[in-house]
Amino acid sequence: MIATEAQQALALLDRMDPARRSAALRFMEFLLLDPVSGAVAAAPPDDEPVTEGDRGRLFAGADSRV
Repeated sequence: MIATEAQQALALLDRMDPARRSAALRFMEFLLLDPVSGAVAAAPPDDEPVTEGDRGRLFAGADSRV
């Protein structure tokens, strides 16, 4: 009998250690994201400091790209 890919995936998940299974499930969920959401999820965090000018424009409702 030839197993479907879904059956193969389930069999592999059943054989995994629970900690690795959790990681595999998170990766599978990542694969289901649309390309833009995937890129956002994989992007490094924005660590640029917020300046007082940025903060003022934010509270004034101004465009921060000015």
